[in-house]
Amino acid sequence: MFHSGTRAYLQIDFIIAMVLFFSFFFSITTYINAKEKMEEDHITNLLEQAFANDYCESLISSPGLPQNWEEDITTLVALGLKNSTNENLSTAKLAYFSNDYYANLLTFSSEMYNLDVTILGLTTATQYAHFGARAASTTMRASSSCYANYNDEVVQVLVEVWK
Repeated sequence: MFHSGTRAYLQIDFIIAMVLFFSFFFSITTYINAKEKMEEDHITNLLEQAFANDYCESLISSPGLPQNWEEDITTLVALGLKNSTNENLSTAKLAYFSNDYYANLLTFSSEMYNLDVTILGLTTATQYAHFGARAASTTMRASSSCYANYNDEVVQVLVEVWK
């Protein structure tokens, strides 16, 4: 009898040890997976932020390619809003985005990101242009603002980026 009772204790001890081992193993695995996901999300957010910053700066510092794309929009290769003759944003280029037809036609998105661009006057609070799709309010997005001159007013160019 003594021998069979000891054996039962060993089996219970073994079962408890295995439960503790697997609990510990799954806890560590879950922690590592969660940490990797957080790091991946952080890197994605950094990339989106960098893309938004670069895109905002390129919009205001470049006339686009070709420089006079507003004369024939079918020739547009790279979007830029700067006037090709001075440092202001181009009225003709922004006019495309005040027209819903062109704003919808020119849905700007990269291969990796969705884009939403809004150009607002700082002193008049006028929305001069908007293009792209608005993100759902629950969507995580990166944004960047840059400033330029437009018709003797400083405007804010706001770029939002999301996947």
